Amino acid sequence: LDAVTALNKQFDKHPEDKARVLA
Repeated sequence: LDAVTALNKQFDKHPEDKARVLA
């Protein structure tokens, strides 16, 4: 789960990346 938390923190800085991954 630590990896997921780290990714979420990264996505907080780059929300467009999160949208791209979820797409």
